[in-house]
Amino acid sequence: MSLLVFDGTSLLYVATIFLLMIIIAVIFTQRQILRLRHNAARIKPHVSLDARMLHKKTKTMRQCQLDNVDRLCREYHPRLTDCVAMNTHGKRSYVPRMIAVDDITIELDFQLRHMEGLSRKAGESTLCYLKRLRERDLNSISSSLVHEIAFLEECARFRSNKFGVEEMMRLRSLICTFMSKLLATFPKQVVENKALSSSGNSALPHRHTRTSRFGGSDGGRLIARENEERRRLIPSNEPSSHVRRNSHSHFT
Repeated sequence: MSLLVFDGTSLLYVATIFLLMIIIAVIFTQRQILRLRHNAARIKPHVSLDARMLHKKTKTMRQCQLDNVDRLCREYHPRLTDCVAMNTHGKRSYVPRMIAVDDITIELDFQLRHMEGLSRKAGESTLCYLKRLRERDLNSISSSLVHEIAFLEECARFRSNKFGVEEMMRLRSLICTFMSKLLATFPKQVVENKALSSSGNSALPHRHTRTSRFGGSDGGRLIARENEERRRLIPSNEPSSHVRRNSHSHFT
């Protein structure tokens, strides 16, 4: 039986194989650790109240508080064009953009959130959301309507294109057309949606709706204000025509 002779080449070969096995084991272990972290990040953590509280009354009170917070998060949609914002930014050129963003949030998200399968998913863009809603009724809703609404919404949010009162009113008209066609086949859900919306508004007393002789429309206020500004620039011999008139259509 011949003895094994370990020369320099054999030692280098064995060391290379051993080092390669260590590298493979490290890579495999690191991949498993990253996979476990990724799976844990996707799972929503659930903290049970039973593990921290012993009294049933205390657990019931805490659960009611958590339910109230969750309900408030679902029902309350902060507006860009509230009273405080309009007092500060009432005469700025970007006010129509703010109103357009509110129209998307209120007319689409707020009205459809209570209907099964029609609420917007987390992180879903407006174009993907409208396409998913269009799949319910391909005959009545056209693809051009969906793309035009998404384009105007993108112009109001991100693009530097001109976005004034006309574009805002155009977007509002398209949203009304889209909603009327979409909800035409859901009469029961629409009634339930209106009831839930009214109950949600009554539960939040700090939410006030602005009313004016133009029907509470922000677009109507802007148009009336622009028309009055134009009338003030028309020359006239009467001194009273140059006096600025007080009107509810102005932003105060």
